[in-house]
Amino acid sequence: MPENTPNDSESEALLIRNAKAECRQLATMMLKRLPRELREMVYEYIYIEEKPILIGSNHFIPLTFFSSSEGKDMVRSLEPSGGDLARALHTGIGDGAIIFDHSIVPPDDCLLPTDYALDPSYMGIDIAHEASKLYYASNTFSLCTTRNSIQDFLFCDPGLNFPRSDDEGTIRAVGILPIDYVRNLQIRVKYEHFDIDRHYYLWGPFEREQDLLMGIFKDLEALTRPGFSASLPERKIEVIIMTAFPPWPIEPVPAADTHRRLINILEAIRNPIYTLQHDQDARISVLHHDEGRYIFPRSLTNLFALTKLDWEYEKRYLERSKTIYSPLHYLVAPAKEGAVENGFPQSKLNGLLKRRWACDPDLRPNPEFEVSRSVYWPRGRSSKQSRQDMRLSFSTDESS
Repeated sequence: MPENTPNDSESEALLIRNAKAECRQLATMMLKRLPRELREMVYEYIYIEEKPILIGSNHFIPLTFFSSSEGKDMVRSLEPSGGDLARALHTGIGDGAIIFDHSIVPPDDCLLPTDYALDPSYMGIDIAHEASKLYYASNTFSLCTTRNSIQDFLFCDPGLNFPRSDDEGTIRAVGILPIDYVRNLQIRVKYEHFDIDRHYYLWGPFEREQDLLMGIFKDLEALTRPGFSASLPERKIEVIIMTAFPPWPIEPVPAADTHRRLINILEAIRNPIYTLQHDQDARISVLHHDEGRYIFPRSLTNLFALTKLDWEYEKRYLERSKTIYSPLHYLVAPAKEGAVENGFPQSKLNGLLKRRWACDPDLRPNPEFEVSRSVYWPRGRSSKQSRQDMRLSFSTDESS
C-alpha cells in the first residue's frame, strides 16, 4: 500500500480539527438551550451500555502532558517495554503468556472511555464533565488484575484517556475520578495464563507462583485505598477467578496440586474482599470460571463467610501483634517443596480449610466447622516466628 504523503496527513489533521470544532459548537448549544433534565435524557441514550465494558490493555496507552483543573501540569507515561503493547499488562506470568481476552484490540460494540463522545476536545469541558459522571456511575466495567490496571483506571482523571497531538497543546482535566462514581465492577483475576504455561511454572520454584499471587493481591488492594471507601449506594463487585486447570481426563499433574493452587488464589483475594464487604459495605460475589472443567462458572461466594465481628478481631489481633498481613503467610506450598519458612506445607491443607475457611476439602462450607484461633487464623505462619513456636502451634492445632 502507498504511504501517506505530507498532504494526506495535513488533510486528515484538518478534518479532525473541523470535526472537533463542530462537535464543540453543538455541545455548547445543548448546554445553553437544554435544561439539565433533558441533557440527562440525551446522556442516558448515548452513554449507557447494556453489557460490561471491557477495559483491556488498549486502554492503557502512552500519554502526554495535560493541565489539571487547578492549572498544574501533570504527566503520566505508561510506555510498554520494547514497544510491545501485547505485553504491557503482564504481571509475573512470563513473556510467553500473551493476554488474549481484554486484549490490545478494543471492542467495537460499546462506548469505551477513550471514545470521542467523552473527549473534552470534542465535547467541551462542561459536557464532558456531566456526561462522564453519568457514564461511570451507570455502566459496569470489567477489569483484569494485571499491572496496576485497577488503580490506573479508577484513580486517574479521564482526561488522561485522550492523548494530544503536538499541535494541540494541553487540555484541561475532566475534573472527576471514576472511583467516585463507579458502582458496578467486574474484576477478572488472571490466573489462566499461568496454567497455560504450566510446564514453565509447575516444575519451577514455588517463588514463581508466589510472585503471581502477590501481584493479584496488590492489584486488588487498589480497591481498598482511601477514596474507594466513600459510600456509594449499592456498590456491586463481581470477582471472577479465571483459570485453565488441566481438564479432568488428561490432567498431567496431581489433582491435589490443582486444588492447592485454587486455595492459594482464594487467599490472594481474601483480604481485599473482606475489606470491601465489611469495611465498605460493598456487595461481593465470587465466581470460578474454567472453560476446560465447568460448563458454567461456579459460585464461591459462600466461602467468604467470615463475620464482621471476626473480621474486626482479626484486624485488631494483627495490629496488636505488629503483624503486617501478607498472603505469603497463608499460602500452601506444593508437596515437592517439603518444609517451607512462610505459609504451610501441603500436608496441612485440610487443617487450613477447616480452621481458616470453615469448609470441607471439597470447598463446601461445613456447619460443624468454624473459623477459630489456630496457626491458620488469624496470624498465619511467617519466617519471623521461631521453629519451636511453629511446632507448638501445629501440635496444638492437630490435637484440637
